[in-house]
Amino acid sequence: YNLMDNQILEIKKTGAKKIVIIGLPASGKTWLAGKLASKLSLPVYHSDDYLHHGFEDSMYIMQQDIEKDNPEAHIVEGIAAYRLLRKAAQGVFDYNPDLIIMVNRSEDVRRSVYENERNKPFRSIAGMQKTLDKILGEYLAIRNVKVPIINFNNI
Repeated sequence: YNLMDNQILEIKKTGAKKIVIIGLPASGKTWLAGKLASKLSLPVYHSDDYLHHGFEDSMYIMQQDIEKDNPEAHIVEGIAAYRLLRKAAQGVFDYNPDLIIMVNRSEDVRRSVYENERNKPFRSIAGMQKTLDKILGEYLAIRNVKVPIINFNNI
């Protein structure tokens, strides 16, 4: 086993069936969702894939798909997954994950992913982490839920 296998084993032990994976762009959310999906036999909803429906409609359509297909067992990942938590905090959706995973990578690694793997220019997103942390804090406070949060660093 390596560190990743040990962390996945720990996640498996929690019995979590509704998992949200959040983090900055190019932090490894999609990669981790794929690994977890294969180990836990859970479907993955890539929140960013819904953005083609438009910024406002994307979360509603994804939530409808989750409710229709796999309301009790799934993984949601993507930068837009924060919006799902925000909508739940606002009372728009009744959504409570069993587990939230925060994926963190250094800016240098994220820059490398953009430039070498995605062939896109990297732009530093100053202040974005603060905004994302605020959304998560609002969700936890307003929903008044105790959701375990696991950090994956530099995957």
